[in-house]
Amino acid sequence: MRLKAVDPLEAERSITILTAGERGQVGLSAFSYSLDKGAQFERSGNCSFLTEDKRCRVHDLAKPAMCRLFPYTFLHCPDGVRVALSFASTGVLCNSGLDLSDQQDLLARTHDLFLELYPELPGETLAKWSRTQYVAGATIVYDHFLRFEAHYLSRLQVLVENYNGGDLLASPAELQGDSAGSVLADMFASLAASLPAEMLRPLALSFPALDESKLDQYLLMPFYIAYVAASDQAVRADLITLAVMTYLQNEKRDLYFVLGDAKISFPELCAVEIGPYSAAEADLINRFVYVKLFARLYFGPGFSMLPLLTGIFHLGILLALVRLALKLDKVAAAHIHADMASAAEAQAEDRLGRVAELLREIDRRLTAVDYAENTAAMLELFALDPDRLARFIALSQ
Repeated sequence: MRLKAVDPLEAERSITILTAGERGQVGLSAFSYSLDKGAQFERSGNCSFLTEDKRCRVHDLAKPAMCRLFPYTFLHCPDGVRVALSFASTGVLCNSGLDLSDQQDLLARTHDLFLELYPELPGETLAKWSRTQYVAGATIVYDHFLRFEAHYLSRLQVLVENYNGGDLLASPAELQGDSAGSVLADMFASLAASLPAEMLRPLALSFPALDESKLDQYLLMPFYIAYVAASDQAVRADLITLAVMTYLQNEKRDLYFVLGDAKISFPELCAVEIGPYSAAEADLINRFVYVKLFARLYFGPGFSMLPLLTGIFHLGILLALVRLALKLDKVAAAHIHADMASAAEAQAEDRLGRVAELLREIDRRLTAVDYAENTAAMLELFALDPDRLARFIALSQ
């Protein structure tokens, strides 16, 4: 009604009623309408209420509730409300604007709007914390989790503070080679070390003909397609699980990335050298992982009720996807340029922008995904190999 009062013609073109199925998607239960975006508005998929310089022209008049919530997310935990930020936001990607500690009034108003839209959600979320798990079948004691988490959050905070938007304040030696990936790997190793030996490496026992490299690609390829290569923005968790299970039933199958009339195998792509992340790229990756860990949006009520071990493993997969995409970019550039050296030079011109674009798309899709029990179980089977995440992190370094 507010949008129709401001611009009836544009509102008529842009607003559609959500179907029952759409309202059942993650985060949409409170909404009845959608504000469509797409090429039909000749704005490259941008909202039709944006100005030419991409500012909201109804910001003070009729801005929809979903837009007013963006880019903030609230997760109610036993020790307080955690505020997260969406990396689909340009401001978050660029680390611009005021610190959250200087936005208390805005955060309070936005949280009030969140409670107005989802009045039952805080109670439901708090109740779920008592059912969160370490691995399937083993419940977490929340106070124990807090003690476990504190060390790794402090390591990430040091990284975020020292990279400071790409201006490295400390020498790499002072940071002791730390990275967001190594923090995740250490978290995972600490958890896996406490598991009984008979729980570990179930896939290696079930599929002895498959080497670990093939198992890795059977998991990473469907995730790459869902989070990076898919043309639509919705991640179909059931299709990820179906693809993995199909690959596992065909032990002789090799997977390839197709580039025009050429194709590159998964091992060949992993072997492509693209060099370490720049300080600015590392800052972006570090902040992405820090926000997910700080706001607890990687397991339990924060994310499809995944167990803690599986949630950390899933975050590691996302880091590996960014690195795989950059490697594929270099191979694709080599088809245009004379050699790999020229391709690397061409890719380096705006690799930070590419990393930001990848994280934006991954986070946008991550927000709307809901993993059913069978997908969580499949992920845990892969996660129970203590070396697998280390290989994914090595790929993403």
